[in-house]
Amino acid sequence: MALGHEGSGVVKQVAVFSTTEQKRAEALAFGASEFYPTRDVGKLEIRTPMDHLLVTANAQPDWSLYLPIMAPEGMVYLITVSFNKIAVPAMDLIMGGLRNQGGMIAPRQIHRELLEFASRHNIVPIVEEFPLTAAGATEAFTKAP
Repeated sequence: MALGHEGSGVVKQVAVFSTTEQKRAEALAFGASEFYPTRDVGKLEIRTPMDHLLVTANAQPDWSLYLPIMAPEGMVYLITVSFNKIAVPAMDLIMGGLRNQGGMIAPRQIHRELLEFASRHNIVPIVEEFPLTAAGATEAFTKAP
């Protein structure tokens, strides 16, 4: 399964894909079992095809990198906010039997279940604080992905 680097503490086996090598240490600290940098990569070489791919990027990924690494009948979850059209090569979806899943904010019961799960497994948030100043805002935006 592939997740945004913050989500890697929730699932047992996670591969994280990121355009920046800077997230490697953090992703592995969160519990990722694999990390793959994707900037300027023509093809992803991974150990095991992905059954599930959670897309959390704030921009549409290069589908030509990700669809070939999906297992047959795999699921792609679009967990991102974008008003752009999704441009996915149809034949890659059809030939792989791949499915896309989108969704809105989960109901409160799902949030409660996730919080209970996190509590049982000692999963805690990472909190960063910045001063409420122009310099603090600049630093926060500089650190944002």
